[in-house]
Amino acid sequence: MQSPEESADVLTAILLFALDGFRLLLLLFAAWFIVPRHRNCPQCAEPTEHLETARALRWILLEKRWCLKCGWTGVARKPPGGTVVERPP
Repeated sequence: MQSPEESADVLTAILLFALDGFRLLLLLFAAWFIVPRHRNCPQCAEPTEHLETARALRWILLEKRWCLKCGWTGVARKPPGGTVVERPP
């Protein structure tokens, strides 16, 4: 049987880990809304082109985008229906 002090230490450790996990979830939630949802360049507002996306980004519904006009490269959220890639004939 554990003493009351040991039980309190275990509960304190569990509470601290839970708070750290909650803080991490809040951080990820806020970061998700910072990533642009649109397909236009944030610097020059021109349409961007889809680049080949790494597998890890596809799992979290992000895609790499590139601006033809100013050369900006960044990450944007995928639309709900997914990305339609048009291949030249």
